[in-house]
This record gives sequence, C-alpha cells and structure tokens, in this order.
Amino acid sequence: MKTTEYGRMMQDYRKKAGLTQADLAYALGFTSAQFISNLERGICKLPIRHIPKAAKILKVSEKTLIEAHFKIVHDETLIRMRSSKRRGKQ
Repeated sequence: MKTTEYGRMMQDYRKKAGLTQADLAYALGFTSAQFISNLERGICKLPIRHIPKAAKILKVSEKTLIEAHFKIVHDETLIRMRSSKRRGKQ
C-alpha cells in the first residue's frame, strides 16, 4: 500500500463520518487541520498512538487502521532494502 492510497482511505473514512479535516484534527488533539491534509495527500501516516481514537471517531475497527499502517511500513521497508541492495549496501 502506498501512502497516497492510505491517505485516500483515511479521507473516505473521514467523509463517511461526516467530518471536516479540522473536525478530525481537533478530535485527535492536533491544533490545525494541516496534519490531516498532509495525511490525506500521502505525505505522512497517522501516528500509531492515535489509531485507537481515530478508529472510534471514524467508526472503523482499530484492526483496519493498524493493518493499513503496517502494510505501508512493510512496503516502505522493502523498497528501502531493494534500493540499498542496488547501490551495493547490505
């Protein structure tokens, strides 16, 4: 999963919950909607410590958000490993 796919998924959940970016940001304890904007554009991931609260707010299972989060981490790790091998680093 790419972070852009994750971002679109999070945006879909937010919209289905009837929330604005600002609503979700403030509910999660952020002071600005900018973090949610960055999240939805695939610039960053939701910190793990926020997953339980986000799942409750978005009315999705924690498992769904955790699996998506770790799928990104797994895929990013594989990409870095392959890139290192191509450059002769191991």
